[in-house]
Amino acid sequence: MSYNAPKTIQILSQTSIDFLNTGVTTLFTSQSATVVVGFGLYGQDVTGSLTTALFNLGWTGPDYSDYANSASSNVNSTGQVDLSNFPTGSLQMVLPAFTAFKINVVSSDITATTDTQKVYVFGYEL
Repeated sequence: MSYNAPKTIQILSQTSIDFLNTGVTTLFTSQSATVVVGFGLYGQDVTGSLTTALFNLGWTGPDYSDYANSASSNVNSTGQVDLSNFPTGSLQMVLPAFTAFKINVVSSDITATTDTQKVYVFGYEL
């Protein structure tokens, strides 16, 4: 008889993203099938009058919206944390092995002076 211990949720990625710019950035590449259970944001350098940047998370281009479509951050100052998307059962998805998980900033923060946030992705390898 075999027993598989429960998996511990870990930080899969912690990547700084400049939300003043649109574009696609690879957050991490899975080494095995990986369950993504949520994401969070931390304001590293956030100043000025912010507007909401919108972003997608996923692995299928060109939109990369498999996991989150038109998500936004509630961070509006340096040092603030937004964990409103961690963890929620509806967001658990399996990322195939050897697949790049990406963020696609589709609408930038056009009014902030600075808007650099660290994007954390949480989950566990199968």
